[in-house]
Amino acid sequence: MQDDEVVVARGVLPSGEDWQLTVTVRPDDVTTMLGVRRQGAVVFGGGMGGPALAEHRDLNLYWGREGDFFGIVVRAAESVAQLTLAVGSAEPAELRLYPVPHCPGVNAAAFGLTVDGMAEISLSACDEDGHVLETYSFPVAPPAPPRGNTGGGRHTG
Repeated sequence: MQDDEVVVARGVLPSGEDWQLTVTVRPDDVTTMLGVRRQGAVVFGGGMGGPALAEHRDLNLYWGREGDFFGIVVRAAESVAQLTLAVGSAEPAELRLYPVPHCPGVNAAAFGLTVDGMAEISLSACDEDGHVLETYSFPVAPPAPPRGNTGGGRHTG
């Protein structure tokens, strides 16, 4: 295992923000981070460290919110063939899985969106036969008025 930060994916969200998913692998830690910029300014930066995967789990998850932006970072076992994300009543979308360098059998994915109203977000992991391995729900409320640091996040795994 190595100790270099690697950009495993980058792009532009439908709402116009630039995003990048990075992974740093150390002998005892894998750090996966999502960074998001809107018009050049950072609007979200969050992720997780720890073992590549928690024992007996198919997913390690981080989710957090900064201001009006909500982000999810996922590390998935090779048993996960598909990640499906649903936001409110919109058509569910498949998240692309990217291999984590120097961690055979581990993939990563990320998702982010601007939240301007109440939304129910769900994430499902399925195996290659379509069987659901794990499902998570994230109720997201509209952003609160700015009052200092509104960042923070949660981590499973």
